[in-house]
Amino acid sequence: MRTARGLDRLSATRRARLRARLERWVESQVARHLPALKHLTGAAADPAVSPGIRALAAMLVDAGGLLPRRAIAAQLAALDKADRHALHRHRVRLGALDVFVPSLLKPAPIEWRAVLVAVRAGQPMPRLPHPSAATLDGAADPRGASLAFRRLGSTWLRIDLADRLATHAHHVKASGGGDPIDRAFATSLGLDPETLRKLMAEVGFVPAGEAWKWRGNHRPAKRAGPPRPGNAFAALAGLKR
Repeated sequence: MRTARGLDRLSATRRARLRARLERWVESQVARHLPALKHLTGAAADPAVSPGIRALAAMLVDAGGLLPRRAIAAQLAALDKADRHALHRHRVRLGALDVFVPSLLKPAPIEWRAVLVAVRAGQPMPRLPHPSAATLDGAADPRGASLAFRRLGSTWLRIDLADRLATHAHHVKASGGGDPIDRAFATSLGLDPETLRKLMAEVGFVPAGEAWKWRGNHRPAKRAGPPRPGNAFAALAGLKR
């Protein structure tokens, strides 16, 4: 951690003490608000953890706790049943559209994830969504919205809510049911037909008259790369565990 130039007038000893206090404060806030990322950071470096879990944990930390499922399809396919149970114990949700840690979608973790990103990038804080928001319109700040929302055209839908709708659609398909959309829930969220169409396309359905037809996910997967040196969340590895 570096102090602002205006503090250079302080003695080296006082600057060192100030940095130490600031570092302890940041560590305490991360431990309080981002324990899931700290936990995943430990799993990514633990030789006792399976290679598949370590790799996925590192990717999740690098991405701040959420990744599109399509981006890590190959890594997920390589996981065995024991790995999946281990991820559940790590509080990782293998959602229908995204792999994420639900606790990181709460307001305080979102704010602290935004802080880490802004500080590391040397940018101002993004405009964050309202704590109770389920959807956002096109005026939302993409840097803030992407911390907890999935973009569907001009609308942003919170990732856990999109996952609930996507999971419902898959369950209906698996059971041979009719309408794959949870209409009551979609209506309660205020989703318009275009947003629903884009969401269902992400799930794997296309309109077929008044019904929906399963077409699967045929778009090529975009592979997630290795953790980037200096990434805001990868820097958590340097904090005390």
